[in-house]
Amino acid sequence: MSGCEDNIDDDQPREGHESQAGGKKRPASERSSTELPPPTKKKQVHRAEVWQHFIQREDDPSIANCRYCGQDIGCDSKKSGTSAIKNHIYRCKLHELFKSSGGQTILGGDSSGVVTAVKYDATLFRRSVNEMIVLNELPFAFVEFEGFRRFCKNVLPMYTVHCRKTATEVIFGMFLKEKEALKHLFSSEQKRVSLTTDIWVAPTTSCSYMVVTAHWIDRNWSMQKRIISFKPVTDHKERNDS
Repeated sequence: MSGCEDNIDDDQPREGHESQAGGKKRPASERSSTELPPPTKKKQVHRAEVWQHFIQREDDPSIANCRYCGQDIGCDSKKSGTSAIKNHIYRCKLHELFKSSGGQTILGGDSSGVVTAVKYDATLFRRSVNEMIVLNELPFAFVEFEGFRRFCKNVLPMYTVHCRKTATEVIFGMFLKEKEALKHLFSSEQKRVSLTTDIWVAPTTSCSYMVVTAHWIDRNWSMQKRIISFKPVTDHKERNDS
């Protein structure tokens, strides 16, 4: 009997140790703190309507910045919650000015601190963004860059940034409109036009293009020039290397 009891005791795992054959794991409650994965920090979602008037600072979430006057307001949920920012928005004169204009006013000021109201035109601002893309040879995806979207959010929060597809369609429409206007100018004014050609390399893609430029003198005796055509050149670099 004593031998059998010894064998039975040897087959059972000892207290405090895991059985290698069974492969059992200790429950999570018995694991040490070093074995547990770090807790994931969820981003707080603000559902209160008052938050549409403020931008919470990323470096200090206990502070919110007013979209109208730029003042920093404490918004610690453990202390005052949304009471402070609600009280501020009720007293903010620039918010009242914005609300009375139907949301179509940009609030600004000069070096003397005098606040002025400027009419906000979303169509004009969008056209200016598209013109900036063309004049500075920026990619159409520029409107989706994080830096540009953050700039618009902080400077002009009421503006809805358009996407790359919209920018492409609108800019192509601008190109066709300008092309027709240029044709009308040449046919109606009957100007003497000189043509030049050159190889142009796009700074963003390093692709080579042969560009045809028209030059003429307008009625004010000022030199004018417009690019009227361009074609990609695939073997330009190969010719230079040879």
